[in-house]
Amino acid sequence: MPLPWLPCACRGISPYALRDSAVAGFLQGCDTCGLGGKSLKGGRAFWRAIVGGVLAALLVVVLFRAAGKDLFWWHHHTVTLTWKASTSSEVIGYQVYRKVLPSGENTRINATLVNGLSFVDERVESGKRYRYVVRAVANGQESADSAPVEVGVR
Repeated sequence: MPLPWLPCACRGISPYALRDSAVAGFLQGCDTCGLGGKSLKGGRAFWRAIVGGVLAALLVVVLFRAAGKDLFWWHHHTVTLTWKASTSSEVIGYQVYRKVLPSGENTRINATLVNGLSFVDERVESGKRYRYVVRAVANGQESADSAPVEVGVR
């Protein structure tokens, strides 16, 4: 996100008077005169930018925590389910259902029929408990629920 432009010492007043780069640091040069322009380093504007950035970061953290969401990508949780194959030779795949405890509804969470004997649920949230069941599909119909498995995500 570009920093607000500041006029150069040459008094160039183009809205593009100074370029900035988040990677290279603060403002880097004047488009009008080509000189170094007015630097933010060490001045009041520098400290205002630092304090503003810190306050914005704190606001993001507060909003995410208030919404009960994980803030960082490395807190991404998954639940891996595995099961034994059905003894019926007519089974063509499986449907996986999840219920958010204590009072959620059973919802199918796989987009397509699961052909293997495992499924990874990537849409779980920290601090919640889930109950999973699997149903075999044969002749266009689903079997009864498997034995349920309850999982708590930290």
